[in-house]
Amino acid sequence: MGGIGKTTIAEAVFNSISSQYESCCFITNVREKSEECGGLIRLREEFLSRVLEQENLRIDTPRMGSTLIKERIRHKKVFTVLDDVSDVEQVECLIERHDMFGPGSRILVTSRDRQVLKNVADEIYEVEELNCSEARQLFSLSVFKGNHIPKDYKGLSIRAVNYAKGNPLALKVLGSFLFDQRKEDWENALNKLERNPQLKIYNMLKVSFDALGDEEKNIFLDIACFFKGKQIDYVKRILDGCGFSTNIGVFFLAERCLITISNGKLEMHDLLQEMAFEIVRQESIKELGKRSRLWSPRDVNQVLTKNLGTEKVEGIFFDTSKIKEIKLSSKAFARMYNLRLLKIYNSEVGKNCKVYLPHGLKSLSDELRYLHWDGYPLKSLPSNFHPENLVELNLSHSKVRELWKGDQMYPETTEHVMYLNFNETAIKELPQSIGHRSRLVALNLRECKQLGNLPESICLLKSIVIVDVSGCSNVTKFPNIPGNTRSPFFGYDPCLNATKDFWYGKFSEVSVEFSVEDMDNNPLHYCHVRKCGVRQLYTQAENDCDFILPYCQVFAATPTEFRQLVLQFTNAGQFLHKSSL
Repeated sequence: MGGIGKTTIAEAVFNSISSQYESCCFITNVREKSEECGGLIRLREEFLSRVLEQENLRIDTPRMGSTLIKERIRHKKVFTVLDDVSDVEQVECLIERHDMFGPGSRILVTSRDRQVLKNVADEIYEVEELNCSEARQLFSLSVFKGNHIPKDYKGLSIRAVNYAKGNPLALKVLGSFLFDQRKEDWENALNKLERNPQLKIYNMLKVSFDALGDEEKNIFLDIACFFKGKQIDYVKRILDGCGFSTNIGVFFLAERCLITISNGKLEMHDLLQEMAFEIVRQESIKELGKRSRLWSPRDVNQVLTKNLGTEKVEGIFFDTSKIKEIKLSSKAFARMYNLRLLKIYNSEVGKNCKVYLPHGLKSLSDELRYLHWDGYPLKSLPSNFHPENLVELNLSHSKVRELWKGDQMYPETTEHVMYLNFNETAIKELPQSIGHRSRLVALNLRECKQLGNLPESICLLKSIVIVDVSGCSNVTKFPNIPGNTRSPFFGYDPCLNATKDFWYGKFSEVSVEFSVEDMDNNPLHYCHVRKCGVRQLYTQAENDCDFILPYCQVFAATPTEFRQLVLQFTNAGQFLHKSSL
């Protein structure tokens, strides 16, 4: 049964005894992660990297890997937890044999399927429902924030506990919903639940959803359908762009136990996600194009190929890895006037999308806040598309040559767009209007082979943190960055999955400037220059101070690539370090 506490118990055991082992590894959400493209291989690499304490371990073979790896594991005392396993194959891929680890090692597996455990486990412990006393205690902690139930609420509390049947998740969600509510509200909620006894857990979870405001409902459904497991800062940026107060909404949902925040990521229980899916399905049982959110590749494929979309659709996330190539009509998105979120991608690493537009694309929703289309097949976006609401635009690996017809990145985008990603596109130039993007944080132009020099207006960007032109072989000159620029123009940004290596193509000169007061927080700790035509690299600061060297380390691949390395201060007028290579 879901929500019974299997993961909670596994976490408690792990935290209690993990210090007794040489290596420990807790792999969460095995079922969900294994369903992604390459999921089991990625999980195995993550597992072995943790056990062997070796980062970025790559093993592409069907089995565990080299004899050397097996030999290293065989001598380690390891404690491993595999959480939410749904198939024997998942365990066999991660752990080939019970005796593959050193003496004293232990493997703990959680699953909803007893048959799976029979095939992989030596012993099985079945988590039971909470007894009446335990259930009352958990419910009381959730609703009254203590072990004491007020006399006036005892009868209602007994009804609530009896309805939950000892399921911890249901008790927590229901208790959080009833917290600080009037007795009349308790009566109404419990009466509603008891009218549909055949759907107990679902109804109990949904009663908490029904009590949310419209904005909190939208945030919850967006997270469940599109953003579960994603970094909270990334989700906040997108949903704030939709006009939501995301910080407040996320806090409220967490207070109601509908979501959790773990390691900076938004998470939720599988049962709550399944409830969200069912809520969206109930919006229109028979007509897919009248549902607010579409995430199933099969459903999205049907809606787009048959032009079934309507004004009801607000979000589409389309993973093309599970489908053959498809061709869409130029009017595929024509009736989706309220589309806020559109992501077309291939989750299989190194594979391109298979969505084609043989007759072009006539329109996109002007309500779009997030547009991510890997391998976009056209040379430009629709000329009638007005992106005044756009927060993030990602057209990586696409054929796009210009953003819109002519030099029109629209002044309306100034107050919103923050991330532009044109990685490996055919884009030839950026319009001068790029300088009006006052909130632009990141501009990714990596491997744009046809891109010419950047416009001088790029120096007007006041919020920019990263401009990545690595691999842009036609870029020969970087604009002269003004001395008052507070942010570095080359840095590491995890949101773009960038590396710390910058390949400057044919640059003859690169200049990176810092403001002294920003140095402690400056993300540019390393500047790698390799295999390029750079002859001079300048690192400058506003004042004469000699602590700049730790902030920028330069590595030349071969002595022939640099004639001179110059590190100098703007005001000092002297070389801090100068060497011929």
